[in-house]
Amino acid sequence: MKIFHKLLVLFLALSVVPLGILGYLSIDNMQEMGQSNTQQIEALGDTAVNQSTEALTELGERDIETRADLIAGQVSIYLEENPNLTADELLEDEKLQEIGVQTYGEEGYTAVTRMDTWVPLAHPDPDTEGASLEDTVAEALPDFWAIMNSTRDGEASSGYYDWEDPSGEVRPKYMHVSVVEQETADGVQLNVASTTYIDEFTQPVRETEEAVQNATAESTQRVEDQLASLQNTTMMFVGGIGLLVVAAGFGFAYTISRPVEKLRDQMMSVAEEVSDGEFDGTNITVETDDEIGDLSEAAQKSLTSMKYYINKYKPDEEGDE
Repeated sequence: MKIFHKLLVLFLALSVVPLGILGYLSIDNMQEMGQSNTQQIEALGDTAVNQSTEALTELGERDIETRADLIAGQVSIYLEENPNLTADELLEDEKLQEIGVQTYGEEGYTAVTRMDTWVPLAHPDPDTEGASLEDTVAEALPDFWAIMNSTRDGEASSGYYDWEDPSGEVRPKYMHVSVVEQETADGVQLNVASTTYIDEFTQPVRETEEAVQNATAESTQRVEDQLASLQNTTMMFVGGIGLLVVAAGFGFAYTISRPVEKLRDQMMSVAEEVSDGEFDGTNITVETDDEIGDLSEAAQKSLTSMKYYINKYKPDEEGDE
């Protein structure tokens, strides 16, 4: 391998390879940064939706509980004002129906139940009145019955249960049951249940979730576009620098190897001429301001001295004849 190629390979190995590694690491870091930003944007959108859903769910639960407590208080006042009313009479009492059955939202309602037999006294669905909940729903809706039955000790109870809506979809409902302080004339304790689909309260979040997802997608796309542009710019920059380095490598290798090759050619020429006994037209002329120039000058001095002594002791051809 010629010295030019050796120098070129060495120069490229010491410059282009590190530059390529640096470019690769830069692009790789950009990709990781882009992925991290994308994940953060998506996480931010998800967090906003989840926190909003949690806040509205909690707000919905408080609203349901408040309605049950308020109506239980109204029923208690009504019983205090009508101390002679028995539980059986309340089943036909229109005023109790007016107080105890209230609807809200799309599917929310309240109902009044006697706690000795678990028979609804006031309910938005008249078909349920007069039939014991323990017989009709305890097995079919165990979660519902667990909430209702928890008030047996006179403490309020609340929780979730699944209910099939008119379209056939099973959705979670939240129910709070408050115990009425005032008993009926025959000593029966009542409770008031307030219940509705909890997703009625989170509907605004679901409506805006798509907008949040679209905004997140747009932000993610902008980040990816900017990252792609930055990567292209980096690749072009590294590529341009690489071309300059390659060109500089060729120039460097040529600058170093050319005087050496010229000195080699002249030394070989000198050696051939000296072997043939020719000295007069032989010179070494490699003029550079470096070690190669010094070597050329020393070789020329040696050649000059050699010519002098050979000519000095060269036999006189005419005298010999």
